[in-house]
Amino acid sequence: MKKTVATTLCLMALGAIALADVYVKVTTHTDAYYTGGVPHPATDRTTEIWMCQNRLATITPARHLIVDEPAKTLTIVFPGEKTYLVAPLPLEMNKLVDEAVYPMLQAYQTLGTVAAGSKTDRIGPWECRSYTAEVSGPTPLEITFWCTAGVPFDWRRMDRLQLPMRRLANYSEEYIRALEMVQGIPVLTEVTVFLQGMSFNSTSRVVEIEEKPAPPTVYTVPEDFTRKDRLSIEDLRRR
Repeated sequence: MKKTVATTLCLMALGAIALADVYVKVTTHTDAYYTGGVPHPATDRTTEIWMCQNRLATITPARHLIVDEPAKTLTIVFPGEKTYLVAPLPLEMNKLVDEAVYPMLQAYQTLGTVAAGSKTDRIGPWECRSYTAEVSGPTPLEITFWCTAGVPFDWRRMDRLQLPMRRLANYSEEYIRALEMVQGIPVLTEVTVFLQGMSFNSTSRVVEIEEKPAPPTVYTVPEDFTRKDRLSIEDLRRR
């Protein structure tokens, strides 16, 4: 009898783990800067990432992205406008924007190269290795990623599910392939932005990783939201 009870409790515990989602919380601080004589104040933003077995959701105040691998869709939700768009995967940007916009996206793709750095460091509880990226395109960037594979979930699966989001961000296929070099997830990302003869910094940091059940709204669109067929330039700029 005791053995049966113990076995049942063990199976229940394993079931709870299997049903748990991965939750990652990232904070981003961007320094104040000037452009065109206009001051832009410093900003702070929180990004929440949820992942279950075959779905991934990335949530910011401006938009909510849902990758559904079985359905082969990327859903883009704009809570401020109460609108959303559902795009089939693999993502084809020419089918998401107006015909006049697509050539501009092609002309201003984000290009970049990635190299493994020689540095290692302990960032919070994680042993990390550095990677660097030199990015060109609309805005030149210098990026240092501090990455770890020592997380309690399959970071390769998370990386795979984030692929449609990189295409949505207008990354070139070459830059996307270059990012495949990175092993692990970035727990600290340091970015230097070069803009109109000046530079400023932006830093993103993982502040929480937890396994817990996701709220029911994470992978769904509210019923009162309106579906749209195309993305505008303003939609693409919302991050």
